[in-house]
Amino acid sequence: MRTSLLVSVLTLGAVALAVPIAGPPASARLEACDHGDSPLARINSQLDLNDLYVFTSPENPARTVMIATMSPLAGITGSTTFATKSTYRINVDLNGDSVEEDVHSFTFGEPTIDGTQSVAVAYKGRGKSFKSKGTTNQTFTLANGTRCTAGLFDDPCFFDLMAHKAGNKYVLANARNFFRGMNTLAIVIDVANGEFGPNTGLRVWASSLRGKKQIDRVGRPGTSAFLVPGPRRDLFNQIQPKDDVKTIRSDVFGRIVAFRNGNQTGVTDVANALLPDVLPFSLGATTGFAAGNGRKLDDDAIDFTLALVSANDITTDYVANDSAFQSVFPYLAPANP
Repeated sequence: MRTSLLVSVLTLGAVALAVPIAGPPASARLEACDHGDSPLARINSQLDLNDLYVFTSPENPARTVMIATMSPLAGITGSTTFATKSTYRINVDLNGDSVEEDVHSFTFGEPTIDGTQSVAVAYKGRGKSFKSKGTTNQTFTLANGTRCTAGLFDDPCFFDLMAHKAGNKYVLANARNFFRGMNTLAIVIDVANGEFGPNTGLRVWASSLRGKKQIDRVGRPGTSAFLVPGPRRDLFNQIQPKDDVKTIRSDVFGRIVAFRNGNQTGVTDVANALLPDVLPFSLGATTGFAAGNGRKLDDDAIDFTLALVSANDITTDYVANDSAFQSVFPYLAPANP
């Protein structure tokens, strides 16, 4: 294993397992990054969380962008409207205990004839709370200056899903981004760093709830889909990050060992660094995923982690970003026709 990769994992704990684990080939179900990662998420497509991105705003280095995507293959098999009577949350741990101290909660009204929905945002953090309202597909500003939008966008995920399903047979000549041209729902917030107080290190995850029941969650990409055995994924998606180590550490350890064909060298350190399943980010950092600072939209998380979990046996899926990201809010590429 490259020393630089291991150092990044051990010191920053920010490696994302967006890769499949060796064993039986994946089923025909969509299981990439966190798209369609568990039975409960698949039957609640609107609450099926795909990916989480956290990065410094390209418009202002004193602001942080957080993006959660959901409803895989929106407009094909997934919904193009957000769930009602449900909640989407972007959670931030400010003190390293994997318990949220800063939360933005989003709820949506019934779609109008053109699919537009009202958006209610409730914020709670650092001794203050407030509520704001907006409309999907429009940018609106919360009471503390946080910019928000929610709507349909191009799916920023890029991965050779078919090569994964063929048993991790990544071949340059056949490489294809399965998500090219696909859409997803997304919630985007752009927050002033001062809102986090004196804290400079964040640990972020997103969650979705139907009533009080948590349906899905996502931190680092692929944890549930690739490191947790299928029968335990619903359980994993319903617990909180603070419970990850005691609940699924042995599963994560075993799946990485299987990926390495039984070689346990270094696996303990990697498994420990991957849990709890949150996405660490240092405020103001311009580096991205490979350096342990959140995840930028064009970060190739898969290539980085293929090398890590395979001890360099596999270093790439040969797929690169093909989305035309924007340099201004909301940063995602517009939805495909």
